[in-house]
Amino acid sequence: MLRERFELSAGDMYELDEEVDYTTLFKIGGLPVPELRETAWTPLPPGALGSSSIFSAIHAGDVLVHHPYESFDASGEHFISTAADDPDTVAIKMTAYRIGDDTPFVKSLIRAAELGKQVARVMEIKARFDEERNLHWAGSWNGWVRTSRLG
Repeated sequence: MLRERFELSAGDMYELDEEVDYTTLFKIGGLPVPELRETAWTPLPPGALGSSSIFSAIHAGDVLVHHPYESFDASGEHFISTAADDPDTVAIKMTAYRIGDDTPFVKSLIRAAELGKQVARVMEIKARFDEERNLHWAGSWNGWVRTSRLG
């Protein structure tokens, strides 16, 4: 069917007894060949949040942001940072799936806890290819919670 659909010759296809390990394709993607690269994408500011405060936008109605097309910095991270500093916020509870090496919202969560807010987060350990980084953050957070007596 593939040969007919894509007009492939017998030499264009290979039959294998086992599954292909597609992770080896990362080596090809890592080659310094510009044609293999996607064009850089700069996330847009979320239009739903407008120029008003993030809490005003949320109070006005539901807010849906589309990541990675809209900026996580200008939505999720901004929301957590604002909530951490907001005197009326009493708790921040969230699930973290993938956390980068220098993620500002983790610092915001710690700041919120230091300011006396209840902070709870569920850490998704098994995030494909990010397990080691997530274990690092989970361990760092647990150590911080014990030393600050917030656990």
